[in-house]
Amino acid sequence: MADEPLTEAEIAVLLGRREKAPPTAPTAPEQLLSLVTRVHDTAARHFGAELSAMLRRTARVRLARVQSLSESDFCARAELPSFLRSFAVQPFNRHWILEIRPGALFPIIDCLLGGGREKTPIARRPLTEIESRLAARVARAWVASLQTEWQSAAELVFSAEFETVGAGRASEDEMLAIAFDIELAGSQGSMHLAIPLVELGQICNPGVPADTCGELASGARIAAELRSVEIDSADLESLAVGDIVTTEHRADEPVIVTVDGDPRYAAKLGAWQGQKAVEIERDLTEHSRTNEPPPTGV
Repeated sequence: MADEPLTEAEIAVLLGRREKAPPTAPTAPEQLLSLVTRVHDTAARHFGAELSAMLRRTARVRLARVQSLSESDFCARAELPSFLRSFAVQPFNRHWILEIRPGALFPIIDCLLGGGREKTPIARRPLTEIESRLAARVARAWVASLQTEWQSAAELVFSAEFETVGAGRASEDEMLAIAFDIELAGSQGSMHLAIPLVELGQICNPGVPADTCGELASGARIAAELRSVEIDSADLESLAVGDIVTTEHRADEPVIVTVDGDPRYAAKLGAWQGQKAVEIERDLTEHSRTNEPPPTGV
């Protein structure tokens, strides 16, 4: 399984932590990350309700993940033909960036044009002028949701005027990249938001030095590990694309889930919504606290 950063909320669920009252004046990077997660999770639900009313169809929007990316990497990952635009947020000097990907964009446009009764095919062509205008209308609704939900956290003023983003002009500045899943009319797609990371820390957390803001998106790292396998040097050197490396790990045997490198859970390997996933089955730390041996075979 890929070693990817989790959101603060996902980490809290895995570690069994109780949800704390949302901070209104964070004083540390961890608190700021918690604040950003809370604000955008609520904004996603608010936008989902607004989108449902706009389209007269049930739309579900949820926060999927938060990670740190450079602005150039964020733009390079954009799918074509996404609605990729930047917009000003005062008092930020740099713009925030929004991407609505085709899997969400075309079903939304189809509903706005009176369709949506059947699954919308995803076009692989540039947006027409009408489609761009409709996409901007949806983007303005999202910006309005952001404005509403950020009010209790910081004095930010969001502009509804959008500018085209050119990947060639993107900088290497660190951004806090937030991904959202959108379900509509039998289709699933995504929307992505990038926020200048250093400025975010300085504006929402004035007492924190700028060079510590990179800690915001690091969070904890979780990985699912199979049993190791030994291979001699000759076989290692002859490995090529397409070769299969077998392990002693049985298909029905639990994998070990580590958090920041420490074994924490036994889990079952599987899939969820088209992505590799693990289902937590046992907490390995409970055995260490009670001095009991870990479960056999794990």
